[in-house]
Amino acid sequence: MSYKVSTIVMMAKDERISLRISADDLGVLRAAAKESELSLTEFIIQTSRDRAQTILCDRTEFVLDEAGWNQMMAILEKPSEPNEALRELFARPRPQ
Repeated sequence: MSYKVSTIVMMAKDERISLRISADDLGVLRAAAKESELSLTEFIIQTSRDRAQTILCDRTEFVLDEAGWNQMMAILEKPSEPNEALRELFARPRPQ
């Protein structure tokens, strides 16, 4: 069984992006950043990263070489054993 693990890693910020943007778009971004209590840069990076990850995770077609295919099939053919956390999850009542 796989789990998504989010880890915050402080990375060096040594790359720059220059954008041309309309005054209206800039105003919307600034307002949203302020509402989110983020700097404009933090807001743009965070929302861009979130959208990029969504696009990449929503792919419905994956192209694998033979080794990758064999690895994926081996994982699918041998499901994980239920653990205590999974048993607890399925024991909870369904939300209404």
